[in-house]
Amino acid sequence: MNGPKGMPSNSIVDSGTNSLNLPPQMLKAVISKFSSAQQTLLTQSILDNKLVCAADVQTGWPTLTFILQGNTADVSQVAPSDYLQVNTLKVGAAVSAITKGVRGFRFLGCR
Repeated sequence: MNGPKGMPSNSIVDSGTNSLNLPPQMLKAVISKFSSAQQTLLTQSILDNKLVCAADVQTGWPTLTFILQGNTADVSQVAPSDYLQVNTLKVGAAVSAITKGVRGFRFLGCR
């Protein structure tokens, strides 16, 4: 994604949120990079709002790497322990801290 003309970044980081909110197209691309079993668990958690078994998310999950255009560091990594939350809503269960955002903005013009 390219930032708007004259803007130093194509990304927004909201450090006051507890989730990684991705637009639908990016979410689909990210989920596609996981194994099929992991895709199933992520889909259940993110899209179907279901808790999954914490034992199923303990090992073998990758660190996510995002390349963000900015004035300083351009790469941000998110560990599985940050995007998979265990024992938060129920002991023995896990939920993804990745959420499905809204589509991109559409410019309607100015008055």
